[in-house]
Amino acid sequence: GRGVVGRQRAVRGLCDRPRDGDIAHASAQTVHRLRADRGAPGLTWAPKRLLRRVVLASQPMDTPSLQIIYVTGHNATGKTTLCEQLAEKHEGWHFIDGDEFRKGHPELEQSITDACKVIDLMRGTLGNESLVDEVTQNAAEIRAAWVPHFTGVFEKLRAEMLATGKHKVVFPYHCYHCSTLDLLRTVFPGGPGNCKVVEVEVERELLKERFFQREVKAGMDHEKAWREDQGARMKLCREHYGPEYNKEDYKKLLEWRFIFYREEIKEEPEAGVYVVNNDNFDAAEQLEKLFSA
Repeated sequence: GRGVVGRQRAVRGLCDRPRDGDIAHASAQTVHRLRADRGAPGLTWAPKRLLRRVVLASQPMDTPSLQIIYVTGHNATGKTTLCEQLAEKHEGWHFIDGDEFRKGHPELEQSITDACKVIDLMRGTLGNESLVDEVTQNAAEIRAAWVPHFTGVFEKLRAEMLATGKHKVVFPYHCYHCSTLDLLRTVFPGGPGNCKVVEVEVERELLKERFFQREVKAGMDHEKAWREDQGARMKLCREHYGPEYNKEDYKKLLEWRFIFYREEIKEEPEAGVYVVNNDNFDAAEQLEKLFSA
């Protein structure tokens, strides 16, 4: 009847309304199904309020306003501890660990497995004096491989924030190319007031030592592993550096394997991008300005 037609028009109007250039998310598939099935009984009697809720859930929303501080940098820079400190100190902010969040979603675990098929291209050849040139030659392929994973992470994080009421989140995770930040801003629109990025830096030699000490604390006997371990990493050590253990050589391998090339993220406060040094684990103090507004 007339009421059904009116509701159908309302759904079409909400679905088709422009959203200031924001793209529709994967959940828009739900809306498309509703459009296709709008003659079915389940839709004809559904309250308009419910339909509106479903439609708006398919698009970036202005209300509630989601705020994210995305903290990135090489492994062992102290990102996780920094994020915990920031969220604990500032009321209304929540800490969500990026790696743990990913592990809670099998589809994200699969997408990172798929993306890691280009990991050899990201590392390049051990000992190559022109390593950066070698890696950047494959930049387009590497970027393309990571797009599905980061898009999935950001969209699921946004859904989680809406579902749990955690509208302000500090989130440590990876970023290998600056284009990843464009994906982030697409899912979390609103400019630097809503989406900030923090690049955490540590002096390179200190970073390698931290990485080494992490393995020591985890119980690794490097000298014994160098001599006896038959895994790919230690075999590569022996092949490349010889049979005798050398800590500095091992740290070179750590750098190649784990601290590989990333596109530089430059500080642009007007764009909501900040770079902090965390050599002394004091970066939290430098970031108070992010919460001053």
